[in-house]
Amino acid sequence: MPLISRQRHLKHVVKCKLRKKKDETRLKEHHVLHTLIDQLSGVETKRAQHLLSKMRYPTGPQEGQILSHYLHYLQNKVLSFIEDSLYKPLKTDNSLKKTNEDLHRKVQEKFFQK
Repeated sequence: MPLISRQRHLKHVVKCKLRKKKDETRLKEHHVLHTLIDQLSGVETKRAQHLLSKMRYPTGPQEGQILSHYLHYLQNKVLSFIEDSLYKPLKTDNSLKKTNEDLHRKVQEKFFQK
C-alpha cells in the first residue's frame, strides 16, 4: 500500500473512532435525559415540556435552539432565591421581637466593652 493511501486510511480510521466516541457520549446523555423524563408525573411532564418550549431563542440566527449556557447563572440564582424564601421557616411576631432583642443586647454588649 503506498504511503499516501496508508495515511488517508489512518486518518479515516481516527475520524471514525472519534465519531463513534462522540455518538456514544451523546447516547449516554440522551439516556440520562430520557430517564429523568420517564420519572416525571403527568403534571410534571407538561411543566417540563412548557419549560423547554419557553427556554428557546424566539428569533434570530439561533431561533429554536435552547437558550445559551450562560443562563445557568440565572437558573442558579432563581433556585437560590426560591430556597431562601420558600423553605425558610416563617417569621412570627414573637420570633422577630426575640431576634430584635438579641441584636440590641449584642450591640449594647459591644458598646459597653470598649
